[in-house]
Amino acid sequence: MSSAENLSSPALVKRYGTDYTKEVWKDAARTGLAVGIAAGILWMLMTLIAGPSRTQALLGVYPILGIWFAIDFIWAIS
Repeated sequence: MSSAENLSSPALVKRYGTDYTKEVWKDAARTGLAVGIAAGILWMLMTLIAGPSRTQALLGVYPILGIWFAIDFIWAIS
């Protein structure tokens, strides 16, 4: 067995119906968790710095996180 064969990934499984729906909602839940963690870390950093002028740029990240989650949620309900 060559080293290239060890690095190859397994074949992707094509999902349909209920199985696909479950997988998409699991992904949406993981995205929600990731967005929640990112928002929590941002909030913690802004609270620790406690300087509105120094953390103003970080406030622009919240809408990006919201868009990221919204796109994934729309994908899940479609």
